Amino acid sequence: MYFNISNVFAGLLLLLLFYSPNSASTDKKMLPTTVLSAQPTSCITLHQGRKCYTNITIDWQSSIMDDYCLYQDKTIVHCWPKSKKDKTFISFESEENVTFYLAKRNSDVTLAETTITIGWVHKAAPRKRRWRLF
Repeated sequence: MYFNISNVFAGLLLLLLFYSPNSASTDKKMLPTTVLSAQPTSCITLHQGRKCYTNITIDWQSSIMDDYCLYQDKTIVHCWPKSKKDKTFISFESEENVTFYLAKRNSDVTLAETTITIGWVHKAAPRKRRWRLF
């Protein structure tokens, strides 16, 4: 019986590849996952330029427990100490699209964001002013 050395070497190499621990998967650290959602995601007003009013439910969830805050235009809307997920209700009132974002307390890093879009039924048209004498 004769063994071809190249066949033996190829077989050993395949065994090492399949049975060695995958160093790429063990070296990766689990990155935190954060999800932020709002319902409803849009608000419809009758005429363009008018304020839209609605109640919004905002849900969020993170893979790491920490102190989180919900922001709107760099203003804190609500904070949760030592939480992984929670829900809040907001009375919404705006003439333009608004973006909410979730960040850790005392941090400028945005973890997740969601936008409430404003729509309208009738587009604003310039008013024609006609002078009448009678």
